Amino acid sequence: MHTPYIDQKKVTLFMTLKITENLANRLMSWRHYGFNVFCGPRILPRDEDAMENLARYIIRASFSQERMTYIRDEAKVVYHSKDGKQEMLFDALEWLAAMCLLLV
Repeated sequence: MHTPYIDQKKVTLFMTLKITENLANRLMSWRHYGFNVFCGPRILPRDEDAMENLARYIIRASFSQERMTYIRDEAKVVYHSKDGKQEMLFDALEWLAAMCLLLV
């Protein structure tokens, strides 16, 4: 059994923001949500290449817009897996809550 990275307080908070209980349960079951800590060698200020690589990493999107489809009439978001074999359907507010979790 693993310790969830998304704790109950966060799920309760997002449930007040109108995500469904199903999504809250799915969030609690995730092993991790994509956040990593860099454990490599320290980046020195004079190492311009490393600083540039770090800056590129920081500003990159946390999800692929190419794999996201917004269905305006239904206020739904479809997110397709990288291999294109799976897709997840989100209510627009659920999608926003899921994206906010990537920022905390």
